[in-house]
Amino acid sequence: MQCRVPLSGDAARALCAVACDACGRCVQDAPEGGESAVLDHEIAYILLRDEKTEQLVVRAAAGAWRAIDSPMSVPAGRGISSWVLEHREAQNIEDVRSDPRYVGDPEVRSELIVPLVSGGRAIGVLVLSHRKVAAFSQRELMLMQTVGAQIAAAIDVAELHDAFNILEIGESEHVGFFKKGEGGKAVVSGKTSLGGQIPINMSGGLKARGHPVGATGVAQIVDIVFQLRHELGKERQVKNAKNGFTINFGGFGNNVLAFVLRRVEQ
Repeated sequence: MQCRVPLSGDAARALCAVACDACGRCVQDAPEGGESAVLDHEIAYILLRDEKTEQLVVRAAAGAWRAIDSPMSVPAGRGISSWVLEHREAQNIEDVRSDPRYVGDPEVRSELIVPLVSGGRAIGVLVLSHRKVAAFSQRELMLMQTVGAQIAAAIDVAELHDAFNILEIGESEHVGFFKKGEGGKAVVSGKTSLGGQIPINMSGGLKARGHPVGATGVAQIVDIVFQLRHELGKERQVKNAKNGFTINFGGFGNNVLAFVLRRVEQ
């Protein structure tokens, strides 16, 4: 059986933005000197469990009323998030000030927390926080449980920008496929080969198609689509691929696009 890898890094950040928008109150920044474009402000987090420390670490965030410039963490066993991770049970807290488990921002009044479970293992939580009491409905809880299931989906195959060899290695570490410093070792040991832990660049990579600038990113997505349709030859088709991932960037890494694609059964 193929080992599956949960999403993190840029992929999680992209999906976190989707989660923030999904509940229908995505925050818009207010003009300078003016009032907010919407009344209900919120922020969404993805926290993933660190295997060494067991603490929950913020890996992605979306929202406008608070910025996260550096990693934040929740110690193991503390907070509602840790409770949800341990019990794998979603929580809709109408007023966190009435819940003794809560630790965090004093401006937050209500929270919705759902577990992220991948391959039968709890890997983290998705959190929506709000400054309004009783901000979330049962319908939104069910919606976030669905979104959380998508975020925790396993990636079966990836196409990474490898104009230079080190880029594929660095990207594989940054998105969380491998720990920092382990990407190169993973390639040598065959973990990124067909049948490995996470097959990467089964197309042969950018230079296998000449790396036509501009078309490269499109070609990556096309190849993942072929993978998810199971239309490739056995020499590079990932068996039963259901979820694919691409990263493409230009310039000095300041233009980055990450896509997550999923096979839909009819």
